[in-house]
Amino acid sequence: WAKMSLELYSPLELKVVAPPKLGTHIPGKVEAEFVLDFQNCGERLRKEWYEVDGLKEFDNLFLGCVDAAVMTGGSAPYMPNSSHKNQQRRPIPDEEDATFPKRFGITAIRGCMVLQVRDENGTILSDPSYQLDEGKKPPKGNKRFVRVALDAAQYAADANGTGSPLGLDVYKSLNIVIRRHGRENNFKATLETIRSLLSGGTTDIHQSIPKWLKPILLGVGDVSSASYTSNNMKVFAKQTVGVTDPDAKLDYGDTFLDGGHLRESFPGCDILLDDDEMKKEEADVAAKEQQLQKRKNYRVRVIDPPMMTSNNATAQEKKVEDGTIPIKVEATSYPFPSGINGNPIRFTPVQVKAIRSGLSPGLTLIVGPPGTGKTDVAVQIIANLYHSFPTQRTVLVTHSNAALNDLFEKVMARGDVDERYMLRLGAGERDLQ
Repeated sequence: WAKMSLELYSPLELKVVAPPKLGTHIPGKVEAEFVLDFQNCGERLRKEWYEVDGLKEFDNLFLGCVDAAVMTGGSAPYMPNSSHKNQQRRPIPDEEDATFPKRFGITAIRGCMVLQVRDENGTILSDPSYQLDEGKKPPKGNKRFVRVALDAAQYAADANGTGSPLGLDVYKSLNIVIRRHGRENNFKATLETIRSLLSGGTTDIHQSIPKWLKPILLGVGDVSSASYTSNNMKVFAKQTVGVTDPDAKLDYGDTFLDGGHLRESFPGCDILLDDDEMKKEEADVAAKEQQLQKRKNYRVRVIDPPMMTSNNATAQEKKVEDGTIPIKVEATSYPFPSGINGNPIRFTPVQVKAIRSGLSPGLTLIVGPPGTGKTDVAVQIIANLYHSFPTQRTVLVTHSNAALNDLFEKVMARGDVDERYMLRLGAGERDLQ
């Protein structure tokens, strides 16, 4: 017995194998049922499975076969770089260990989705009306009958011999069920909702989701075409009303701490600043440094080389990288507002590039290990969008309450976004100071 896995009380039983739908070659649906017995489980384990965070409709589960006869046992192999004299040997984590199935005798894994959960009296415990009924009777007995939908494509592969070597007998061999944490268990429903909305031809959806984003969300498009640097995105921005022109100046706000910081952020570029103090070549060094430290906000336009065709794209990209074709940067300053803290971070050129991407049309993905400034970059993009598009709404979605609160606190600490325009939804609101 385990918190996240249980042995099946009886073998999996196939209930429904529907004929293929028109134009397809896999079953329309495949349903099965298995039984769990909690008689020998402790009270805490029972609550975990069917009271606190129990099985619910649309939950995704994994059914597995563990065969002790083929189990090799032993510990996980050690990481290749852990054999140095002064380094402690570390085993490969189970989730990265290719020998894990053999060591534990796992011969098959099949996914499924919960359709309903019944007690011994036939009461559907997963029915929302039962869960909301304040006068409901407690579930009867220790057994739970779980009806699930199996992967029809996988079932077809098993049936025609391209899946498991056991054929359909693989479903009789399944003897354990594995569940996921509730927070991680909604991915299938989320993806199916996105797919149905995008493929359903709903007018409102097509008005709110641009055409270039649809194939990427569905997993069939070229992700690089969504970058602000791609010709595809530049053409879209030029031809679409209400989308920022790729040649327009972007309001970076207080991204740059001073003129010198702006110059450092665009290495190898020809930079033209409108600051009079930056043009005075005869000024002494001390005066110039003093002027550089004067805080200003900037609007910046990066003049990229002409849009490349498929014939000269590679050669032109190489010329841009080696500086043969210079990139020009035009910056216009305006007064830094008084009485606010603003941005305290001296962003690196790579971080500034991410901020530029976030302000430009297209899709921006920022990836990096902890401590590399991802949150600070996100906060700067949020603030810049707020000032650049004051009539628009920006939605922040995070994986946890703590991450969202961290964003909110850093945005509020800047002092340039009025709190009355910030709305925090969810239980984490009470944790904000």
